[in-house]
Amino acid sequence: KTDFISVGLFIASTAYMLLGGAMKKYQGRKLMKSVLRPALLTGVLWSVASMAQLYSLAVMPYAVAYCLVCGGEVGVSLLWGIFVFKEATTFHNLTCTMLAFLGVLIGVGLVAASK
Repeated sequence: KTDFISVGLFIASTAYMLLGGAMKKYQGRKLMKSVLRPALLTGVLWSVASMAQLYSLAVMPYAVAYCLVCGGEVGVSLLWGIFVFKEATTFHNLTCTMLAFLGVLIGVGLVAASK
């Protein structure tokens, strides 16, 4: 039953967006497409990630799947922070962040090897 939570959230948020768009059209205002497209893409990516997380929890033992999912999220977040948002600009901050990523990568690898 919990496999369809992310599908339900995706359908509900899409219905909310369509209802909001219909209300704006009824009021004579335009729906800004430059704001709409990234939000839709983010929703699709989030829904796919949630489905993958639920699938991994169903296939693998809970302790292993949870560590892999959380470690993967932290690793992706660290990489986005470094390469996309340029959060670590000095050499010291970049070194600390990359060491943290390496620690997460080693931890995820050890947990995956324990299966």
